[in-house]
Amino acid sequence: MADSNYYKNNKLRYVNCLNNINLAAKNLCESIGFLENIIDIQNKAYLVDDVSGDCGYLVRVLEKQKKIYSNIVNNIIPGTKSIIRNLDYQIADAEAREALEVQN
Repeated sequence: MADSNYYKNNKLRYVNCLNNINLAAKNLCESIGFLENIIDIQNKAYLVDDVSGDCGYLVRVLEKQKKIYSNIVNNIIPGTKSIIRNLDYQIADAEAREALEVQN
């Protein structure tokens, strides 16, 4: 049977991971904004020159970034938060068992 310190250490690792993934999501969101601005500027530049612009590569990169961001925000972060909540319950249960063992 694992003691509460085991669960506390696991929780700490997941909290650190959550903080890092939140930072990654923030940076990715900024990157998406910059890329959208670049695409917009490039499209406007081609309109001035009266030439059709090919932003295909940038648009594909933008779409990939949006999919990654969506996966992080909709799946990874909620899943990690759920694991942390479950670890909180396991910590409480382990501490209760430990307290009972001390009484006996």
